[in-house]
Amino acid sequence: MDSLLEAIEEIFTVHCLKIPKLLRDTLYSMNPIGRAFPRVRIREKNIKWYRGRAMAQDWLIAAVLSAEKRFHKVAGYMHIPRVVAAIEVLQAEEEQMAT
Repeated sequence: MDSLLEAIEEIFTVHCLKIPKLLRDTLYSMNPIGRAFPRVRIREKNIKWYRGRAMAQDWLIAAVLSAEKRFHKVAGYMHIPRVVAAIEVLQAEEEQMAT
């Protein structure tokens, strides 16, 4: 019950924006960014040495680019522009109500 109460705002937002089912199911079921971290950590373990912050950043970038090859498209991604437009409409309505 607590988790439902925590998610209630997101559930109503998704409903209000009329996000298409395929994209909605994807957003509910996974965190596309969060799923990248385990792959980066696997590659990060192969780093044996580095000198300074710049080199550490280079290694991290290489690990992310390597993990990127295994990324998949977000199902329903083609509907994202429609969702962005719906968000902009809601924001404009809120601004009008505020004035």
